[in-house]
Amino acid sequence: MTSQELVDSFWTHYIMLEKEFMATTGFVKIDVDNYCTYSDAYAKLLLQIGSEVDVVAKETCKLIDPAFSDDKMDKYRLTLSLAPEFVNASVELINYGITLSPWSDIESTSTGNTTLIWWKAYNRVKHERMNTVTIDGVTKESYKFANLKNTLTALSALYHLILHAYYLALKKEGKNTEVPLPGSRLYKMNGLAWNNVVFPFDTSFFVDNGHLIMRTSTIPY
Repeated sequence: MTSQELVDSFWTHYIMLEKEFMATTGFVKIDVDNYCTYSDAYAKLLLQIGSEVDVVAKETCKLIDPAFSDDKMDKYRLTLSLAPEFVNASVELINYGITLSPWSDIESTSTGNTTLIWWKAYNRVKHERMNTVTIDGVTKESYKFANLKNTLTALSALYHLILHAYYLALKKEGKNTEVPLPGSRLYKMNGLAWNNVVFPFDTSFFVDNGHLIMRTSTIPY
């Protein structure tokens, strides 16, 4: 998959999800004090984001290992853990003073169910919405796990995946590390591959072989 195919297939959809999430911040401010706030809007978003994570994770794993052909999160997790640029990266919320590490525990176990809390929340909301379940030591109805924290973290996990897939595709094509446009209004990456990368909103400038290149977004935010 090329970098342009990633933008066309996944980034455009990500931007739609981010815009939908940002619309909720007019009602629930992004703040750790609101992390447990749950709603039908978050449930809808969590289901959409989780489904997209499933698709993008598979494609990202294929870029890491061309022979990859599985479709389970535990297999995604093990393959993603082989990429140090992925494991050592985090996602910063722009202007909120919050840093998330949605994939931080992918190396915690080698077998068995993943310990990714936001992924467990997605699966419980998808399959056991009205049941009482326990996640990370907390017991309550599944739909109450469709909260600000899990939705925000799941969205950051998707952002992280797409950015890493984009990085791998650009690297394969011999191009500079860039950020897809339009840029996220919510997140930026920190880590080995991203510490010197500018995260623009709609226009970016970079030097390629001594030439100043300007890119502008063709996708409306």
